[in-house]
Amino acid sequence: MVKKIALILAFVFVVGIFAGCSGKKDKGDNASSGGSSSGADGVVSVTTTDVNLLDENGESRYVVVRPDDTDITTLASEVFMGMKNTLNTTLKNVLDINQDGTNAYEILVGNTNRAESRQALYILTDEAGGYSEDFIICTIGKKICINAFTNKALTAACTYFVNNIISPDTIKGGINYVYKGSHDFPLVTVNGMSFGFFKIVRPRFNSSYLTQMELEKLQANLLENNGFELKICDDADTATSKYEIIVGNTNREGVEKITNYDEYKVTVKGDKVFLNGGSPHSTAMAVTEFIKLLSKGNVTDADSFTGSYSTTVTTYDRSS
Repeated sequence: MVKKIALILAFVFVVGIFAGCSGKKDKGDNASSGGSSSGADGVVSVTTTDVNLLDENGESRYVVVRPDDTDITTLASEVFMGMKNTLNTTLKNVLDINQDGTNAYEILVGNTNRAESRQALYILTDEAGGYSEDFIICTIGKKICINAFTNKALTAACTYFVNNIISPDTIKGGINYVYKGSHDFPLVTVNGMSFGFFKIVRPRFNSSYLTQMELEKLQANLLENNGFELKICDDADTATSKYEIIVGNTNREGVEKITNYDEYKVTVKGDKVFLNGGSPHSTAMAVTEFIKLLSKGNVTDADSFTGSYSTTVTTYDRSS
């Protein structure tokens, strides 16, 4: 969920606008109306209250809010300049940690620390699957959420917002737009949760080349066969979060260090997956065996298992 960004943006540009926005194009085949979803924050629904980007004085009612991420900072600037130039108004572009968003009108770009950013992803998952090309632009309360699981899709979402949604006119019925890429992937989840929410976490130090090769295979397998583009992150550079595939002896809570050189473990536990072994080649095998589990569809806690490298390797084709 992979085309070049330029092709994605060119295609997205011609897709229709959300339901209920007067004066805009009809929805295309890949567009759908985002509705409601049940996620970690309970039942979440798109707000259908009319939206006015300007207040009664002709000033921006909204502040652009972004997480502390270099790539998303660029996208937030695109939204900021789109608002400023189209509406001929002044507004702020701030980090999520620098402003209290309680009861505030905000345009949330990417995964901010606001609950609404995460809630929008739950809706995206229910409506489109949450694959690498999918994105959502919607209103939840006083927030306008622009979000996706990948920076490529988020880039397309921000460009679409600037080109098609920003308007001085009242947007009737709120903003409610989900873009679904042209894909038909088999469903694969961890305890029912979309892989779109997950990231792969490895140790910053002492992670073997063998394990890295298998991690890249896992990444490629999920993208090619299931439409999910997961990031591979170093544990020292990435804050702990829900929904992680934790590989090797990282700094994450719950990691079980294995002393038997030959042993490897695949442990699925709630919103975490632990892949580890007593040696570099055993850890790499844990990743390989987890890839095999993906064909099952929904991987659950019950799929956890312990294996022996020396035994399992005899079932592999040594030539490959």
